[in-house]
Amino acid sequence: MHQRDSQLSQGRHDARKPVPVTVSALDVGMALASCGKQRRASIFARAAVFEGQAEIMAMRRMCAVILAGGLSMMASVSAYAASSSTALPPPDPTAKNLSPYRIQLRAFDACLITQSRLLNTTQEAVHSPCSCYAKGTVSAMTKDEIQAFRDTGYFNDSAREKGLGFIDQCKLKRPF
Repeated sequence: MHQRDSQLSQGRHDARKPVPVTVSALDVGMALASCGKQRRASIFARAAVFEGQAEIMAMRRMCAVILAGGLSMMASVSAYAASSSTALPPPDPTAKNLSPYRIQLRAFDACLITQSRLLNTTQEAVHSPCSCYAKGTVSAMTKDEIQAFRDTGYFNDSAREKGLGFIDQCKLKRPF
């Protein structure tokens, strides 16, 4: 018998004072057992809904993290691409005083190396086509294009277009 029941039966209970009630685990278990099946099913259904909502929230968080990581990566790649200049080599100081004949020899040597690799053959096999390319390209260059080569050590855009035309004309393979 509980303490409250004993106080009530002995008539010592004052209605203005709360009576301390002790509840044992057995009392809680019996109260739960007395709940109807429908009430327990409702409790379990709510728990299942809560678990489903937790899974949805976890998926949303994971998607947000993946999206943020992807955006961060894209931003860093675009920042890197924007910060780097074009893929041109640094100016060659040895090209400053080259004559057109020396520029032709450089173009010929570069052609031999590049074309022999591209065509998987020897440098001797591409000797004549590379000679055609180098002579044609340098002879077609204007004084401004030759000066641009002397300043940088490589062909500018207009001289490069002429060079590509001679690569095609001399039956060589374009390097790109």
